Amino acid sequence: MGRRKRNRIQTAEVTVGPPLSRIARVRVDEATWSDFKRAIGDRSVAEVLGRYVETEVARWNRDLAVREDVTERELVDALARAEVLTDTLSRITHRLTGRF
Repeated sequence: MGRRKRNRIQTAEVTVGPPLSRIARVRVDEATWSDFKRAIGDRSVAEVLGRYVETEVARWNRDLAVREDVTERELVDALARAEVLTDTLSRITHRLTGRF
């Protein structure tokens, strides 16, 4: 395989980097927005909404993985996400165990 072919393959891979900013509008009444701002305290709206988006995507992925008509590719993707989560939980457990 030539160098150009190898370089093309490498650049085609998806890399995970720092989170990018996305803009969204939220349509709620003024009282709800005020309560929301009090509820989140000192955290930024972007941080809280980012967590919400991550939670919804995780829920969607869980629902996708348990469907009966899930494709082989979707199963492979679910396994890859499970491996990442397992690694994350392992690191958290190791760090917390070190505190005792």
